[in-house]
Amino acid sequence: MLNQILCKVSFIIAISLTALLTSELSNRECFAVQKRATTSPQTFRRLSSQEYQKQFTKWYAQGYVAEAISVQVIGNKPTFNVTFVKPTNKVVSSAIHDASTERYKQRTADALQRGLVESEHQTYRVNGKTLHIAVWRSLETKTLGRIWASPRAVPALGKTDTTSAPLDELFKSFLHEHQIPGATVAVSYRGKILYCRGFGYSNLEQKNKMRPNTQMRIASVSKPITGAAITQLVDRGRLRLDDTVFDVLEFTPTYPKSVRPKPVNGNFKTITIQQLLHHTGGFDRKASYDPMFRSTTVAQAFRKPLPASSTDIIGYMMSQPLDFKPGSKMAYSNFGYCLLGRVIEKVSGTTYEKYVQDNILKPVGANETLLGRTKEDLRFQNEAKYYLREQSYARSVVGDTKSVKSQYGAWNLEAMDAHGGWVSTASDLAKFASEFDNLKTCRLMSAPAVQSMFTAPTYFKRANAERYYGFGWSVVNRQSRLNAYHMGSLPGTSSLLVRRYDGFNWAVLFNCRKTLSGKEPAREIDSLMHRAVTQSAKNAGLK
Repeated sequence: MLNQILCKVSFIIAISLTALLTSELSNRECFAVQKRATTSPQTFRRLSSQEYQKQFTKWYAQGYVAEAISVQVIGNKPTFNVTFVKPTNKVVSSAIHDASTERYKQRTADALQRGLVESEHQTYRVNGKTLHIAVWRSLETKTLGRIWASPRAVPALGKTDTTSAPLDELFKSFLHEHQIPGATVAVSYRGKILYCRGFGYSNLEQKNKMRPNTQMRIASVSKPITGAAITQLVDRGRLRLDDTVFDVLEFTPTYPKSVRPKPVNGNFKTITIQQLLHHTGGFDRKASYDPMFRSTTVAQAFRKPLPASSTDIIGYMMSQPLDFKPGSKMAYSNFGYCLLGRVIEKVSGTTYEKYVQDNILKPVGANETLLGRTKEDLRFQNEAKYYLREQSYARSVVGDTKSVKSQYGAWNLEAMDAHGGWVSTASDLAKFASEFDNLKTCRLMSAPAVQSMFTAPTYFKRANAERYYGFGWSVVNRQSRLNAYHMGSLPGTSSLLVRRYDGFNWAVLFNCRKTLSGKEPAREIDSLMHRAVTQSAKNAGLK
């Protein structure tokens, strides 16, 4: 049935028409974002590999994509039949031919991680070798329609007064301008929550209004929480910043008997706790990849069923090369904070979630912060629904065999706990951030420990002296005015947490990752929040 549906999806229009030749015969790979066909299809039959490659290049350059592909072997030579079509509605595709079995498996894993399902696949033998031709496609996307007719149409819940008018106006106009379903915001000053409201809808289909305490995924805003837990363990003498991570973990990858163990990269043994906190541990997702989003690849490597756990991912990465010498530069790494989560478990003797809740969150009154769940039907009762600007689908990596909405199964949220797995409320996050305002009264750690979280690293050369990454926080330290913040982003959510030098802190959560222009809401509202908070504070006589 799925193939029948997919065969009706005509494709093309490449956003990126980059096509890569590989060394496996004339192996061709391509990715394209396509649209449903409106022009005449172009059909070719009995092409040689070279002729097929030539036509492939020609028609992709004109905005066409291969829709129907088959191969016949005549006289030990493959001949290809192909139809190229030009689209209107966005559909993502990937195609490969003359691929070895190993390469086909790699491309299948990559396609699944990108939310594509296999629509066509055929094997054939040439010179005694089994080769593959395949096409992967996404299901047809559904565009998030217009939600708000005007700023006044955006509902709001939670207490407010005239002094907070700049904040009220900002969120109503922002949701209207960018057509975002919903948001929550909380602002604190010197440890007290001054403003906490919900705007828009937490569930569009049921028209459920966003409440001030609606829970949402916070993505990488989880990192300040993990950074605080590690700093606390150091402050309590249970860990040292110069401890090497794998000496602490005493971790050895566990392979099934059918899989030959791979040698551990010796450079892993030099990575320290401090380097992981600062993102200088040797992992660079831009230079290689982010293993936290490669559950299928990892599971296949260990011949285990999906989903791959955080320990599976660690075991897999230990046999991979580092992207740079640990401590030599900074490169943002989700995997580094995954490792820190396991360090917390090892040192504390309990789960990451329990330690953080008992020692970081509950002491500051953040009682509605929980580790999130991947599947849509496992959402918490008070958790918002998440929306994509263009709804895509993916093969689930959490045990289901069916395709699911990408935000509910294209990646395993449970394995992302320490770097991006928490679900929280805006007020909980504001409480957490404000705990570090007063060094004398902080309930989580000593004053020197608090200061260490926001201190610039000195063991490698930084491009900007005023901007750096502390222990889980991005920091701007300009003219003795220290602001710390973190943003988070996952399909379906965008988040922002800010600590400002003057005692104001705020958290903003959205249940959509992109604005109409394709930008992240948290990034777009950042400077606007500074102005609105400043004006509201002035109205209230606080500045």
